[in-house]
Amino acid sequence: MIAVFAIGLSSCVAENEDDSDFDGYIVDFSPVVFIINVTDEDGHNLLTNCSPEFYESFSISYDGQKYKPETFDFDTRAYLPTFMGMKYVTGNDHENYLYFGEFNGSHCGVDFSFTTPDGEEHDISLQRVATSKGRDIIVDQTLKIDNKVIPEYTNGTPDILLTFTYKQ
Repeated sequence: MIAVFAIGLSSCVAENEDDSDFDGYIVDFSPVVFIINVTDEDGHNLLTNCSPEFYESFSISYDGQKYKPETFDFDTRAYLPTFMGMKYVTGNDHENYLYFGEFNGSHCGVDFSFTTPDGEEHDISLQRVATSKGRDIIVDQTLKIDNKVIPEYTNGTPDILLTFTYKQ
């Protein structure tokens, strides 16, 4: 009776011929994150050492909701994308940025508008699809700012650094 039960359990695993190339191979994608840098005309980061009133005056409109930055400290972890809205963060370079995301790294369609304190608005769109051909992963990605394709981000880079010049 024990032998029949053990054989029954071990023979229930169905194999998928299409996945045979991926035996023991796990495909995972980093979540997509938009990192927004705001500089003056000389290229100085205006978010570093700024007042809370200044960074809180930025906003992002996404999916019918408006997001204002909140302070955020990073932790190292393995994770699925967790949408956290917009955060005011300090990077490894000790400069400050606005962080917006996270979105699915294997496929996503993200459209939002970024508004500066003076009311200047920028439309941002990302379309990203990852497919596989055997063990090769192909990431098709198109990033547009104000309807212009940004060619530096067609290679599937999940961390997208956007720099906007703000005239004070």
